[in-house]
Amino acid sequence: MKQVLLVGGEEKCAFTVMVSVVNDGTLLPFQAIYEGKTTKSCPNPNLQHYKDIIDAGMLLEFSETKTYWSNMKTMKTLLTRSLIPTSWRHGFVSSFLHPT
Repeated sequence: MKQVLLVGGEEKCAFTVMVSVVNDGTLLPFQAIYEGKTTKSCPNPNLQHYKDIIDAGMLLEFSETKTYWSNMKTMKTLLTRSLIPTSWRHGFVSSFLHPT
């Protein structure tokens, strides 16, 4: 882990980023997991480029815990909103369910 200097303040925000790649090499949108129990734990929607991030399919989500680690809730979101839909579009789920 590398310590990063913060200009203009002492506030720091740690978070987990889940990175997923399907077996054809397609990089899926990232999921960022923040500590906290409300949307206020996530980046402010008024930030520059926030809309670009959301439009690109990135998932910004709070953990509903005192940590920023992945848990069953965040993993379910990653599966249902990213991994399964992408795999279905690419035919991976279909070929897995109906092998030739």
